[in-house]
Amino acid sequence: MCIFHFIRRCWRYNTVWNRFYVSTGLNALRSALETLPESEGIVLVGEIGLTSHIADVVRKAGKPARNIVHDEPVST
Repeated sequence: MCIFHFIRRCWRYNTVWNRFYVSTGLNALRSALETLPESEGIVLVGEIGLTSHIADVVRKAGKPARNIVHDEPVST
């Protein structure tokens, strides 16, 4: 799936964004994504690369995601 198609698909919904601190680790991320309702997305707080393991796990889960480096309010 093209990244632009994925972004458009995410904005169709009134998405609730849940913060996830990348320092928590991959296993915690997998657990969070498994329990995340269909209408909710995840905000990755911390520095990650687009080709990192964290980004790969989120991509494979097919959930809406955003990344912020510092913990700050997220606008909808």
